[in-house]
Order: sequence, then C-alpha cells, then structure tokens
Amino acid sequence: MHREYLRNMGINASMSISIIVAGKLWGLIACHNDSPRILPRHLRAVCELFGSMFSLQLEAREKSEQFEARLASRKILQELMLNLAGVEDYAYGLTQQTPNLLDYIHGGDIALDGQRGGGVAVRVESVTTSLGATPDKAQIKALAEWLTSYMTDTEGVFSTDRLSEIYPPAKDFANVASGLLVIAVSRDPSDFILWFRPELVETALWAGDPTKPSKTSNDGDRISPRKSFEVWKHTVRNRALPWTAAEVDSAFDLRVSLLQVVLRRIEAASRERAKAHERDKLLVAELDHRVKNTLANIQALVTQSSRNAASLTGFVEGLDRRIHSMAKAHSLLTQSRWEGVSVEGLLTEELGSYIQGSGVVHLEGDDAVLTPKSALSLSLALHELATNAAKFGSLSRVEGQISVAWRVSDDGSLILTWRETGGPTVMAPTRRGFGSSLIERALALETGGRATIDYAPTGVVCEIILPKSALVDIGDRALMRVEPPEAPVPAYDIPDKPRLLIVEDSYLVILTLEAMCEDLSWTVVGPATRLGEAIRLAQTETFDAALLDVNLDGEMSWKIAGILKDRGIPFAFSTGYDQTNILPDHLAGSQIFAKPYRMADVESRLRRMMSLNAAGETTWLTSGSSGER
Repeated sequence: MHREYLRNMGINASMSISIIVAGKLWGLIACHNDSPRILPRHLRAVCELFGSMFSLQLEAREKSEQFEARLASRKILQELMLNLAGVEDYAYGLTQQTPNLLDYIHGGDIALDGQRGGGVAVRVESVTTSLGATPDKAQIKALAEWLTSYMTDTEGVFSTDRLSEIYPPAKDFANVASGLLVIAVSRDPSDFILWFRPELVETALWAGDPTKPSKTSNDGDRISPRKSFEVWKHTVRNRALPWTAAEVDSAFDLRVSLLQVVLRRIEAASRERAKAHERDKLLVAELDHRVKNTLANIQALVTQSSRNAASLTGFVEGLDRRIHSMAKAHSLLTQSRWEGVSVEGLLTEELGSYIQGSGVVHLEGDDAVLTPKSALSLSLALHELATNAAKFGSLSRVEGQISVAWRVSDDGSLILTWRETGGPTVMAPTRRGFGSSLIERALALETGGRATIDYAPTGVVCEIILPKSALVDIGDRALMRVEPPEAPVPAYDIPDKPRLLIVEDSYLVILTLEAMCEDLSWTVVGPATRLGEAIRLAQTETFDAALLDVNLDGEMSWKIAGILKDRGIPFAFSTGYDQTNILPDHLAGSQIFAKPYRMADVESRLRRMMSLNAAGETTWLTSGSSGER
C-alpha cells in the first residue's frame, strides 16, 4: 500500500531517517526520488549518523529548555510557598497574591494583545476560587466530581489537550477549557487545582485528502491510498496547546509542596486540638472545683442561718437574701470573665435598691478591682451590713443615711469604711450573730484582711482592710461597672385568676414557681419540660403570660417565644446564662429573669406584664423597661 501511495505521487525511490528522542519516534527525514536510486553503504551510514546526531541535539535542546523552565518555576514556587505561610486560606494565597498560579504555569499562549489566555481554579472543601478565563463554578464542580473517580489510578497529576474527547460535557466550554492540567491536593474532601487552556483552532494543510477510501476488487475490500495530491485543508477544533513536560513536572512539584503545607497545618491543628483538650480538662476541673465550693458555701449558709434564725420565716428570708447576694457577685464575675469586679460595681449591686432615688446612700472612692475570691467574700459582708442597717440601723428610718468610702493606700491595700448616721440609737449586741461573724472572720480567713465593727450610738461604723493581694492590677483596663437597678415596680391590676404557662426542665424550680402560683391563686398551664410539649401548649392553650426557660434539655426555646409573640401573649425568659448576648436578634429586648429567682421580683414583673397586656398597651416587653413600649 505504501509503494502504491508513492507511485501515485510519481515516486520510484524513497528512504527515511528516524529521529528518536527519549526512546520515542519524534519524526522522520523523508527522502524521495522520481527514478530508482540505490545508496551505497557508506552514504547510508553517514545518513544514519546524521539522524543520530540530530536526535541527540534535539533531545539536548529540549532538556535544556525544560531545565530552564523548571528553574524558573522553582523560583516562583518558593515565592508562592512564602506567601502561603502568611495566610490561612491557601486558595486565596495561590490566586489573589503575587506571584499566583498563572505566573507559575501559563494557562495559555500570550495573545496578540499581550494578554495571557487561560485560567486557573482552586477547589478546596467544595469552595471554588478562580483566576483568569475559566468555566463557571457549576461546570467546575461537575468536572471536579468526575475527576474524583477518573484520577483514582493517577499519581495526583493529570493533563490533556483535548478534554472533550474524554469528558464530553467539556464541549460546552471548549472555548476556555479545551486543555486541562490538574493536581489533586487531597482525596477527602476532593480538593483540586485546575489549569485551563482555551481552544486553539488550527488549520492543517495536507498533500491531498488524508482519508483512505475503501476499494472493492476480486480479492475483496481493500484500503486504497489517495491519488490526488492537491492541497487539502482540515480545521482542527476542541484542542488546546499541549502541556509541556516542564509544566507537568512543575505541577507535580507544586502538589508535593502543597501536601507538605497541608500536612504541617494538620499537625499544627492536631497540636492545637491536644492543647485545647488539656485546656478543656483544666476548665472542667476548675468548674467542678467552683461548683463544689459554691455548694459547700450554700450548705454552710443553710447551717449557720438555721442556727441563728428566730423562726422558719426568718430562716427562709435570710437564706434567700444571702444566696441572691452570692448570685449577684457571681454574675459580676461572669461578665468580667472571672478576672475581677470593681469595688464600685459590687457596692452598686448590693446597695442598688437603696441607692435608687432615695439619696440615703453615698458612694465615693478610688478605682479598684477585687479578685474573684475577695469579691465573693466582700459581697457577703456588704450584704450583712445592708441587711442589718435595713432592720435595725440607719436604713430603717427615712432620715437615715449611709456613706461608703474607700481608697487604695500607699502599700496597695484597700481601706473601706462603712458609716451609718441618722438611724436609731445603736447598742452593742449582747451576743455575736452569724452576720457579725461572717463580716469579721470570713474576710480575715479568705482574704488575709481584717474587719472591725464599732457599734457607736450614732450609727454603726465598719472598717474593712483588704491586702494588696486581694486587688487586681487593672493597669489601663476599663473597670466593669454596674448600673443602679430600676425603681420598684408598682402594683398593677391583673386579670382575675390569671393563667401562667411555665416552661422549665428543672423539677425544683417548677416546684418553687408552682408554690408561688398556689399562694397567689394563679393557675399553672403545663408545666412543659420538653420543646415539643411546650410548642403544643403555646399553640393551643389559653393563658395570660408565660415564663420560658431558655435551654430545655439542650434545645433553645426561641420557637416558643416566636409563637407567643405572634399570638400577642406577653412572655419572659428565665436563665442562668449571661444575659447580655444570649438572645437571637429577632428576640432581642425580651424580658429576662435571672436565676436564682427572687420570688417577689418574679411576681411583681409578671403582674406588670399581664396588666399592661390586659390594658392593650403592650404585648412584648423589653428587659429593664419601666413603661417603655
């Protein structure tokens, strides 16, 4: 067939010299003559030598160009890795900084206008970041899914200059991505870096139609070589400029470097997780320690209050006030992340109900912050002083006054003076009660300070001295202060025998709220202890107000609140969380009752909610409001 082809061209002698590069046929030197010709052995040997020398020179030239390209790419690779060291998102670092992935491997030729063709996309954890001309994100996503299974047998690098032939959907974006060079950075999830080359439309000029028609003869069908050798044009589409060996090698180098970066980050994340686990263990241990200490303190308060109470009612009231005093101090410490509480903030919290509008309490002193332990001790001491003043001292009369002054001495200790005036004549007690013992001994034992109480006839004077170790070095930090509480809520008219929806998952709290409702002749709806049950009651039952625990066994009660808000039923949340940031945006401003409860406060605020709603003035009250809508 080949001889027939030559005869059709008028050729009667031919010889070819093979050009072998890297063990593969690169091309041929074809020699033709129109008449028979025989070359002597020595001339054939010379031609063979020439072919070998040409092949070696060509291979050396290609390797030299490939080596230079690798050197240039290695330099850019070093800069890429340096840039990646300063960013968390390596997709951003590889595409949005200089140099970038298109500087590293060209996506296409330099066009006539000087602009570079092609593009690159980085797909990390299902997020695509692209640069240059690329398929759209949906097309890249589909291509990545196909590559996940197609590249299972590769070494993480794949290239083609005719993508649509193996991935038919690529015909839809052949103008930007007929060529593809891809590296797999990870398998789970499937992360890829993909370079795209646009279609390079090429017109090939053939010496005649290259197709070989079939010809029937006595011997059967036979392929017949062409006889016409007029120039035949053939347009090639859906192909791109082939990727060079240097570009494929550069892609492999990048993959190795990225895998090292990813591994380092995985190791760093593993170390951080280990550190976080250790921190969590310490936090749990510290929480366990604090909870048990708090329970031990409450146990001691119960024991001491019962020993010194004259009646059951007095015991309950005294214990309730002391627990709330501890709760206030804990709330202040939580707000400051247990770093400390300002003295002014602690005094304002403990004496807030007396400060509000009465003018009988005067506070003045230096900026000072107490350590958590000192704050808890001082809060109980201040509570005892305030309770005693309200029962027997200056706060028991309208004209009575209290002044509290404090200063930081030259040696760094805190000196606080509590002074009462305008009250009844004071007589020294005949026996030391729990309150006096708590003030004098607790401060000394827990802080290393001391407290002395002078029962002067004109009013009690207490001097408290806390050592420097009881204070926090505040430096330039802003002090955490507490605003005075709002004025007592006046009584309001409420519906006859109101119905209260209780949503709460703590049995003891439910008992307390049910007891309050029983004493007030209110009807309890529920109580609901789970989210589904609470939603059903909120949708179907009739009631005048609702008290919702924020967290119901791990489920938040926002949906219940939304139902009540739509129905126009007033509600309030109850929680032990920090109140400043717990509510979602659409419920911001809702009333919050802080745990542990002061039942008198719960009753008065619920009365106000129901009365305003009955009057048609508001259905959704904001926390801390006193008449605002």
